[in-house]
Amino acid sequence: MGWGTSDFFANLSSEKVGHFKTFLWSQVVGVFVFLLTLVLVRPDFSFTPVLILLLIVAAFGYGLGYLFFYRAFEIGNVSVVSGVINVGTIFAMGVAFFVFGQRLDLIQIIGVLMVIIGATLVAINPSDLFGGKVSLANGARESFIASILFGLFYWPVNEYITERSHWLSTSIVIKFLSLVIVLLIAFWQKRDIKMKNVSKKIWVFVLLVGILEALGVLATSFGVSVGDSILIAPIASALAIVTIILAIIFLKEKVGRLRWLGIVMTIGGIILTAF
Repeated sequence: MGWGTSDFFANLSSEKVGHFKTFLWSQVVGVFVFLLTLVLVRPDFSFTPVLILLLIVAAFGYGLGYLFFYRAFEIGNVSVVSGVINVGTIFAMGVAFFVFGQRLDLIQIIGVLMVIIGATLVAINPSDLFGGKVSLANGARESFIASILFGLFYWPVNEYITERSHWLSTSIVIKFLSLVIVLLIAFWQKRDIKMKNVSKKIWVFVLLVGILEALGVLATSFGVSVGDSILIAPIASALAIVTIILAIIFLKEKVGRLRWLGIVMTIGGIILTAF
């Protein structure tokens, strides 16, 4: 619920002020949410040198992943982007299976295949497909890159660290480091990060993105601390259901039959992998 609703508002904000400012300022808001949680939980912040290195890797996957993800929202259709991003679930589950030794049953394997096929159908432009050429829909490429960063660099590394340290301290450090990484990118690219002439409505969107995304991270980090990512990742990926429903209701987005099939297959596959 947190990630799905956050992605909906991130789409609205990215279209107005761009993906970079949306992510940067929403993360600033998220840091304050984490600090408020820190007052209540008071976790231990002890990390070994190896874990510190892995925290940087996780922050890299988290920060760059979100930049590509919000860029996809900026140029693409929210339904398409939300469908393709779920490929990251396959990567995360693959690492959990081959590296961490976590296992899937037959139903979950079927679900994984459905997600792959469904995401492919969502990403392909039907008019180009039947016209003799195949091209990725706007935002699909950026969303796919984000899925790689999330699935290979954030989910597995975050789980590994969380199993050896406190889930809240891990989340706080990753979020803070990702914010530093994004600020360094802004400095290197000489980006204007000021929110000039921005309406109050957009500020509200950014505020909601930061709060809701932080709640999503906190919930899934706690989930990974008590369970396996091979189940937590696909369940969390149900965020697409929330995002797509909100887009259809409020943005009146139209989705063709082939992409509807892809969306349904993706969501159905995610549900199966959770059993």
